[in-house]
Amino acid sequence: MAVMRRVGSLILFSALGVSVGCAGHEDPNAKTPTPKEKPASTAPPQPPPPPSLADSVSVSVASVQLQDDCPGPKPAAKRATAPKAAMEPPAKALEDIEQGDMAGDAPMARRAKPGTFDSMCRQSTLQLSIESSADAGVAFAIKDVRIRLADGDKALGTMATRNPTVWNDSKYEAWDEQVPAGASLKAGYAIGHPNWAEVEKASGKSSWGPMFILDVDVEVDGVVRTISSPKVPRNEPVNIVT
Repeated sequence: MAVMRRVGSLILFSALGVSVGCAGHEDPNAKTPTPKEKPASTAPPQPPPPPSLADSVSVSVASVQLQDDCPGPKPAAKRATAPKAAMEPPAKALEDIEQGDMAGDAPMARRAKPGTFDSMCRQSTLQLSIESSADAGVAFAIKDVRIRLADGDKALGTMATRNPTVWNDSKYEAWDEQVPAGASLKAGYAIGHPNWAEVEKASGKSSWGPMFILDVDVEVDGVVRTISSPKVPRNEPVNIVT
Protein backbone atom coordinates (compact mmCIF):
# COMPACT_ATOMS: atom_id res chain seq x y z
CA MET A 1 0.00 0.00 0.00
CA ALA A 2 2.81 2.39 0.88
CA VAL A 3 4.42 1.68 -2.52
CA MET A 4 1.17 2.48 -4.36
CA ARG A 5 0.77 5.77 -2.47
CA ARG A 6 4.35 6.74 -3.40
CA VAL A 7 3.78 5.90 -7.09
CA GLY A 8 0.56 7.91 -7.12
CA SER A 9 2.25 10.92 -5.57
CA LEU A 10 5.02 10.80 -8.17
CA ILE A 11 2.50 10.65 -11.05
CA LEU A 12 0.58 13.65 -9.64
CA PHE A 13 3.80 15.66 -9.12
CA SER A 14 4.95 14.90 -12.68
CA ALA A 15 1.61 15.99 -14.12
CA LEU A 16 1.74 19.27 -12.22
CA GLY A 17 5.29 19.90 -13.41
CA VAL A 18 4.35 19.36 -17.02
CA SER A 19 1.41 21.74 -16.65
CA VAL A 20 3.49 24.49 -15.10
CA GLY A 21 6.24 24.05 -17.72
CA CYS A 22 3.75 24.45 -20.56
CA ALA A 23 2.27 27.56 -19.03
CA GLY A 24 5.64 29.20 -18.63
CA HIS A 25 6.97 28.48 -22.12
CA GLU A 26 4.30 29.73 -24.64
CA ASP A 27 5.28 29.85 -28.31
CA PRO A 28 6.36 33.44 -29.05
CA ASN A 29 5.58 32.98 -32.75
CA ALA A 30 1.95 32.12 -32.13
CA LYS A 31 -0.40 34.73 -33.72
CA THR A 32 -2.93 36.36 -31.49
CA PRO A 33 -6.37 36.19 -33.15
CA THR A 34 -7.65 39.61 -34.12
CA PRO A 35 -11.24 40.52 -33.48
CA LYS A 36 -13.47 40.50 -36.52
CA GLU A 37 -13.97 43.92 -38.05
CA LYS A 38 -17.49 45.22 -38.19
CA PRO A 39 -18.79 45.82 -41.72
CA ALA A 40 -18.80 49.45 -42.72
CA SER A 41 -22.18 51.04 -42.37
CA THR A 42 -23.97 51.56 -45.73
CA ALA A 43 -26.55 54.19 -46.60
CA PRO A 44 -30.10 52.92 -46.90
CA PRO A 45 -31.06 52.08 -50.50
CA GLN A 46 -32.63 54.96 -52.37
CA PRO A 47 -35.98 54.46 -54.08
CA PRO A 48 -35.77 54.29 -57.89
CA PRO A 49 -36.56 57.53 -59.74
CA PRO A 50 -40.13 57.88 -60.96
CA PRO A 51 -40.65 56.77 -64.57
CA SER A 52 -40.39 59.55 -67.15
CA LEU A 53 -43.60 60.80 -68.70
CA ALA A 54 -41.86 60.24 -72.03
CA ASP A 55 -42.66 56.53 -71.66
CA SER A 56 -46.34 57.46 -71.97
CA VAL A 57 -45.96 59.45 -75.20
CA SER A 58 -45.55 57.84 -78.61
CA VAL A 59 -44.34 59.80 -81.64
CA SER A 60 -44.24 58.70 -85.28
CA VAL A 61 -43.67 60.37 -88.65
CA ALA A 62 -47.00 60.55 -90.44
CA SER A 63 -45.70 61.98 -93.73
CA VAL A 64 -42.91 63.94 -95.40
CA GLN A 65 -42.95 66.16 -98.47
CA LEU A 66 -39.54 66.98 -99.99
CA GLN A 67 -40.36 69.92 -102.22
CA ASP A 68 -39.21 73.53 -101.84
CA ASP A 69 -37.98 75.82 -99.11
CA CYS A 70 -40.30 78.77 -99.60
CA PRO A 71 -39.54 82.29 -98.35
CA GLY A 72 -41.09 83.35 -95.10
CA PRO A 73 -43.64 86.13 -94.76
CA LYS A 74 -42.47 89.63 -95.42
CA PRO A 75 -43.17 92.35 -92.85
CA ALA A 76 -46.16 94.47 -93.76
CA ALA A 77 -45.23 97.87 -95.12
CA LYS A 78 -46.36 100.83 -93.07
CA ARG A 79 -48.78 103.16 -94.79
CA ALA A 80 -48.00 106.83 -94.66
CA THR A 81 -50.82 109.21 -93.85
CA ALA A 82 -51.84 110.97 -97.04
CA PRO A 83 -54.86 112.46 -98.73
CA LYS A 84 -57.39 109.93 -100.06
CA ALA A 85 -56.55 110.65 -103.67
CA ALA A 86 -52.88 109.88 -103.05
CA MET A 87 -53.74 106.51 -101.40
CA GLU A 88 -55.21 105.09 -104.61
CA PRO A 89 -52.39 103.43 -106.62
CA PRO A 90 -52.48 103.71 -110.39
CA ALA A 91 -53.56 100.74 -112.47
CA LYS A 92 -49.94 99.89 -113.36
CA ALA A 93 -49.06 99.56 -109.67
CA LEU A 94 -51.99 97.19 -109.06
CA GLU A 95 -50.76 94.98 -111.92
CA ASP A 96 -47.29 94.83 -110.36
CA ILE A 97 -48.75 93.75 -107.00
CA GLU A 98 -50.73 90.92 -108.60
CA GLN A 99 -47.63 89.68 -110.39
CA GLY A 100 -45.24 90.19 -107.49
CA ASP A 101 -44.12 87.96 -104.63
CA MET A 102 -46.71 86.37 -102.37
CA ALA A 103 -45.64 86.41 -98.73
CA GLY A 104 -45.54 83.48 -96.34
CA ASP A 105 -44.91 79.74 -96.42
CA ALA A 106 -47.73 79.54 -98.93
CA PRO A 107 -48.41 76.85 -101.55
CA MET A 108 -47.41 79.34 -104.26
CA ALA A 109 -44.70 81.84 -103.43
CA ARG A 110 -44.98 83.98 -106.55
CA ARG A 111 -46.90 84.33 -109.77
CA ALA A 112 -45.43 84.43 -113.24
CA LYS A 113 -46.23 86.88 -115.97
CA PRO A 114 -49.17 85.78 -118.16
CA GLY A 115 -48.23 83.38 -120.95
CA THR A 116 -44.95 82.18 -119.35
CA PHE A 117 -43.84 79.10 -117.46
CA ASP A 118 -42.97 79.39 -113.78
CA SER A 119 -42.85 77.07 -110.78
CA MET A 120 -45.03 77.21 -107.71
CA CYS A 121 -43.17 77.09 -104.42
CA ARG A 122 -44.57 74.25 -102.35
CA GLN A 123 -43.09 74.15 -98.86
CA SER A 124 -41.35 70.96 -97.72
CA THR A 125 -43.10 69.64 -94.63
CA LEU A 126 -42.75 67.07 -91.86
CA GLN A 127 -45.92 65.82 -90.18
CA LEU A 128 -45.93 63.92 -86.88
CA SER A 129 -48.50 61.88 -85.01
CA ILE A 130 -48.26 62.27 -81.21
CA GLU A 131 -50.26 60.12 -78.80
CA SER A 132 -50.07 60.72 -75.04
CA SER A 133 -51.45 58.58 -72.21
CA ALA A 134 -49.61 60.63 -69.57
CA ASP A 135 -51.57 62.19 -66.73
CA ALA A 136 -49.71 65.50 -67.13
CA GLY A 137 -48.56 67.73 -69.97
CA VAL A 138 -45.06 67.30 -71.42
CA ALA A 139 -42.71 69.48 -73.44
CA PHE A 140 -41.83 68.46 -76.99
CA ALA A 141 -39.04 69.53 -79.38
CA ILE A 142 -37.27 68.43 -82.54
CA LYS A 143 -33.52 68.34 -81.94
CA ASP A 144 -32.20 67.21 -85.33
CA VAL A 145 -33.32 65.96 -88.75
CA ARG A 146 -30.99 63.93 -90.96
CA ILE A 147 -31.57 62.66 -94.49
CA ARG A 148 -30.23 59.38 -95.89
CA LEU A 149 -30.88 57.06 -98.79
CA ALA A 150 -33.64 54.54 -98.13
CA ASP A 151 -31.22 51.68 -98.85
CA GLY A 152 -28.36 53.15 -96.77
CA ASP A 153 -27.62 54.06 -93.18
CA LYS A 154 -25.24 57.01 -93.68
CA ALA A 155 -26.54 60.52 -93.02
CA LEU A 156 -26.09 62.66 -96.15
CA GLY A 157 -27.16 66.01 -94.72
CA THR A 158 -29.26 67.80 -92.11
CA MET A 159 -32.47 69.78 -92.37
CA ALA A 160 -33.70 72.64 -90.20
CA THR A 161 -37.27 72.82 -88.93
CA ARG A 162 -39.42 75.85 -88.23
CA ASN A 163 -43.00 77.03 -87.72
CA PRO A 164 -44.43 74.25 -85.49
CA THR A 165 -48.17 73.90 -86.02
CA VAL A 166 -50.91 71.60 -84.80
CA TRP A 167 -54.13 70.51 -86.51
CA ASN A 168 -57.19 72.00 -84.85
CA ASP A 169 -60.53 70.80 -86.24
CA SER A 170 -60.16 72.14 -89.76
CA LYS A 171 -56.78 73.88 -90.05
CA TYR A 172 -53.23 74.03 -88.76
CA GLU A 173 -52.55 76.61 -86.07
CA ALA A 174 -49.37 77.82 -84.35
CA TRP A 175 -48.21 75.36 -81.67
CA ASP A 176 -46.22 75.99 -78.50
CA GLU A 177 -44.83 72.41 -78.59
CA GLN A 178 -46.62 71.41 -75.39
CA VAL A 179 -48.43 68.05 -75.38
CA PRO A 180 -51.43 68.13 -73.03
CA ALA A 181 -52.26 65.14 -70.83
CA GLY A 182 -53.94 62.36 -72.78
CA ALA A 183 -53.78 64.32 -76.05
CA SER A 184 -53.79 63.01 -79.61
CA LEU A 185 -52.06 65.52 -81.89
CA LYS A 186 -51.22 65.95 -85.56
CA ALA A 187 -48.25 68.30 -85.62
CA GLY A 188 -46.53 69.83 -88.62
CA TYR A 189 -43.24 71.60 -89.32
CA ALA A 190 -41.81 73.42 -92.31
CA ILE A 191 -38.43 71.90 -93.14
CA GLY A 192 -35.52 73.48 -94.97
CA HIS A 193 -33.46 71.95 -97.74
CA PRO A 194 -30.36 69.91 -97.07
CA ASN A 195 -27.37 70.89 -99.17
CA TRP A 196 -28.49 68.90 -102.19
CA ALA A 197 -25.09 69.26 -103.88
CA GLU A 198 -23.44 67.65 -100.84
CA VAL A 199 -26.14 64.97 -100.72
CA GLU A 200 -25.44 64.04 -104.34
CA LYS A 201 -21.68 64.09 -103.79
CA ALA A 202 -21.94 61.83 -100.73
CA SER A 203 -24.40 59.41 -102.37
CA GLY A 204 -22.73 59.39 -105.77
CA LYS A 205 -26.05 59.84 -107.58
CA SER A 206 -28.63 62.45 -108.49
CA SER A 207 -31.08 63.51 -105.78
CA TRP A 208 -33.91 63.23 -108.32
CA GLY A 209 -35.21 59.68 -108.39
CA PRO A 210 -33.87 57.88 -105.28
CA MET A 211 -36.00 57.29 -102.23
CA PHE A 212 -34.94 58.96 -98.99
CA ILE A 213 -35.63 58.50 -95.28
CA LEU A 214 -35.53 61.20 -92.62
CA ASP A 215 -34.20 60.28 -89.16
CA VAL A 216 -35.71 62.69 -86.64
CA ASP A 217 -34.39 63.18 -83.09
CA VAL A 218 -37.34 64.23 -80.92
CA GLU A 219 -37.20 65.23 -77.27
CA VAL A 220 -40.15 64.36 -75.04
CA ASP A 221 -40.06 65.44 -71.39
CA GLY A 222 -36.27 65.73 -71.60
CA VAL A 223 -35.77 62.27 -73.16
CA VAL A 224 -34.39 62.13 -76.73
CA ARG A 225 -35.33 59.34 -79.10
CA THR A 226 -34.94 58.80 -82.86
CA ILE A 227 -37.84 58.05 -85.18
CA SER A 228 -37.69 57.45 -88.93
CA SER A 229 -39.97 58.50 -91.76
CA PRO A 230 -41.45 56.38 -94.53
CA LYS A 231 -39.55 56.31 -97.83
CA VAL A 232 -40.06 59.51 -99.81
CA PRO A 233 -38.70 60.94 -103.10
CA ARG A 234 -37.57 64.47 -103.77
CA ASN A 235 -40.48 65.90 -105.71
CA GLU A 236 -39.91 67.68 -109.00
CA PRO A 237 -40.94 71.34 -109.17
CA VAL A 238 -44.45 71.95 -110.46
CA ASN A 239 -44.47 74.04 -113.63
CA ILE A 240 -47.62 75.80 -114.72
CA VAL A 241 -48.65 77.99 -117.64
CA THR A 242 -50.10 81.33 -116.62
